[in-house]
Amino acid sequence: MANIYYGLSERACSRTWIELDLDALRHNVRTIRSLLQPGTDIIAVVKSDAYGHRASITAPCLEDMGITKFAVAALDEAIELREAGIKGEILILGYTDPLFATELMQYGIAQTVIDRRHGLLLNQAAAALGHKLDVHLKIDTGMHRLGIDARNPEEAAEMLALEHLNYRGIYSHFASTDSIAPDDIAYTRMQAGRFFDLIEKLKSMGVEVPMTHLQNTYGLINYRDIACDCVRVGAMLFGMGNREPQKSSIVHDLRPLISLRSKIATIRTLQKGECFGYGTMFCAQRESRIAVMPLGYWEGMSRKLACGRGEAIVKGIRVPFAGLVCMDQLGLDITDVPGAEPGDIATFIGKDGGEEIEIVYAATAAETLHAEVYCRTGRRTDLVVLNA
Repeated sequence: MANIYYGLSERACSRTWIELDLDALRHNVRTIRSLLQPGTDIIAVVKSDAYGHRASITAPCLEDMGITKFAVAALDEAIELREAGIKGEILILGYTDPLFATELMQYGIAQTVIDRRHGLLLNQAAAALGHKLDVHLKIDTGMHRLGIDARNPEEAAEMLALEHLNYRGIYSHFASTDSIAPDDIAYTRMQAGRFFDLIEKLKSMGVEVPMTHLQNTYGLINYRDIACDCVRVGAMLFGMGNREPQKSSIVHDLRPLISLRSKIATIRTLQKGECFGYGTMFCAQRESRIAVMPLGYWEGMSRKLACGRGEAIVKGIRVPFAGLVCMDQLGLDITDVPGAEPGDIATFIGKDGGEEIEIVYAATAAETLHAEVYCRTGRRTDLVVLNA
């Protein structure tokens, strides 16, 4: 398992490590709050270990900043938050078997009702325990994964009337808010329309409607006119977003929390024609110096970054990957980096000198999403917490 260090030190930076900057998180929270309509609260989405940003460290920082609502994907994540000292509300966005109603009550966790059958079973489990269970009702407005169909207000009203469930919220999820293509804008507007139509129908039926939440990160960035009681933000908290020029300036104001760095273990000199690594995929076209790095795909370096698709920064100079990415090691072609030596630092995500490798570049090169890159960083990678 990885070690956690507070502040940079020789021991903390001895192999491969992640730097986690909590000041960047605080900045992003302030940026998000500046965008909210009056009276709107934040639900901090910290699922998948806070998108790879270590929920046990980032969630308490968020709570210190006055955030009182959190969301995760599964029961074990919710329990981990409680064990990390989180006192605020915690919502599970995904499925939990009603068999675990005892744990939901014990830890004071709210569960999403994902469909009618789930709601009935949760109500039955709560009745058997003799206590009401906190829940939120999921509404399907067009994502077609989880939820009661927004076009069926009678079924939604039936769920909201279940006597052993304490409804803390009602919500839906957008499918395409990260796109500004006309068809996707129309689809988002359709989804919002379905949600608010359902809310009005429930009110006209005399149903008490709990707290509403609809916006996700890109919903808040691209559709700030859509107003609910809360916004659910995850990627935005952690400075993740497409930073292409045509994207919102809001994204450019967000700060990434994570840098990924590693020390050069050794340097191999190859003569012209000699090959490096598995499959002899890199063959030197000239006398070349290859830095052997102690990280691989276990630390999140996709094999798709092989043979120059990926880059790192050594002594302020961008250098290409050499050969295939292995489970625990990879090579960098540092032939054009004068004076590079074992023990020098290579930056795979983050800044070094005047160069920066943004997560969007690393994700694009690996043909994946920025969130997936962060989530892959691995349990072996030491963590250095900055500005705790």
